[in-house]
Amino acid sequence: MSKRPRWTAEAEEYLAENWGTLAIPTLARNLGRSEDAVVIRARRLGLGPFLDSGDYVSFNQLLVAVTGGNSGYGYKIKSWVENRGFPLHYKRVGSQRWRIVYLKEFWEWAEKNRAFIDFSRMEPLALGEEPEWVAEQRRKDFETFALQRKDSWTSEEDSRLIMLLKQQRYGYAELSQMLRRSAGAIQRRCGDLGIKERPVKADAHGDSATTVSVRPAALPARGRHSAGGEGPPARQITKRLYDQKGKSRYRG
Repeated sequence: MSKRPRWTAEAEEYLAENWGTLAIPTLARNLGRSEDAVVIRARRLGLGPFLDSGDYVSFNQLLVAVTGGNSGYGYKIKSWVENRGFPLHYKRVGSQRWRIVYLKEFWEWAEKNRAFIDFSRMEPLALGEEPEWVAEQRRKDFETFALQRKDSWTSEEDSRLIMLLKQQRYGYAELSQMLRRSAGAIQRRCGDLGIKERPVKADAHGDSATTVSVRPAALPARGRHSAGGEGPPARQITKRLYDQKGKSRYRG
């Protein structure tokens, strides 16, 4: 009967940094452990209560929620923390020390440094209740991003554009929000692909033929929250973050 491998300091550090960011099956695969072993170790390291506290999250979790991924980790340390005074703290778990962010402090910092954050990439209520100014800033960032976007269309975007056009329900405004592309870019792409279908025309009042509620492509729809407008409990936030894909620097 083979002995279970010992947990090394490196493995524990990896687990602490990625707990709540990568899905448990992914953590188990990268660490070469069973899912139960990963969960048990996380509890022994005190990660469960930390993620359920709701007062603070790991720096990795914050990056996933705010930017849609944890790429550019080193750049954010330099640009946000060193150059702009980002309120980063450290929490010791066993023999390891890892980075955490208090949500209240983050929002205070974000309001002063909103010009350096693209809130259009952040799902509403991804970190729970938001300050009032965030919704308006998200709208402005979306409009700016869509107009300035110059990157090439991906095959996934092309497929989604074709699918949406075939439904004959959406005008340029709705498609622009859902695809995070300007109306002009959508029009040009339709021509490039030779798509016969076109966005529905606006009526005499300037509204689309069908009124729909949409979210940007990077902000997938979620379930309803409480009528009071407060965000979901931290454990729900953590579950959402499990489903986000992050880049791993560790391979088991």
